[in-house]
Amino acid sequence: MTRILFIILLLGFGLNHLQAQKNGVTGYGKIEILYVGGYLSGDVYLGAGGGVVMNDNLLFGVFLRAMNKPYKYNAFDNTLDSFNVNISNPFSNNKNAISSLANNLETGVSMGLNIMPDKPFQITFRGFLGLSVVSFSEITAVKDSSSALGLRFKDDLYTMFGFNAAAEVNFQFKIGSFFKFGLNGGYHFAYINGETRNGSLLKIPTMFSGPYFGASIVFGSF
Repeated sequence: MTRILFIILLLGFGLNHLQAQKNGVTGYGKIEILYVGGYLSGDVYLGAGGGVVMNDNLLFGVFLRAMNKPYKYNAFDNTLDSFNVNISNPFSNNKNAISSLANNLETGVSMGLNIMPDKPFQITFRGFLGLSVVSFSEITAVKDSSSALGLRFKDDLYTMFGFNAAAEVNFQFKIGSFFKFGLNGGYHFAYINGETRNGSLLKIPTMFSGPYFGASIVFGSF
């Protein structure tokens, strides 16, 4: 019975706020910085986006974000830039690669619900779904008896595709009627298809996944 009363009170609180909002459709834009605790290392993403707000609480938008620093591997120093640990190539299955680089870019759509848009302090729940595009390049040492060194170096560039999804909670502070500063956190999932003309190169298809937190600035008519 106590749980039922709590649910009724919670629903009443939410409906009261939803009904109190102004009607109509407005637009918004945002810029953000995110730190994702990926499988191999911590990754910084820079992003931007925008969309529409309906009745001051339903948000529909698009987003674009990219890694600030790509993964790099060099066999001569045997380190991963973001890692600084002496290990073998952590993200490529190509055993003959002497250099590897991977950079992730994501774009897609988002949907959110702002449960307290009439207050200076606001909470927004968001969901994201989109396309991931990974730029992947390698320099491979190939045996070649006709060369002086007995090796030939081959430079390959691949484009890999996958999908990404995220669930987020954003705590926002309204600044005047045109700006909001937000602190957000959630979980980011990405799956990349590592199949290429030279076989499956990506060692960990979900290497860009992990929990994240960040900050954002949103501008529009609120």
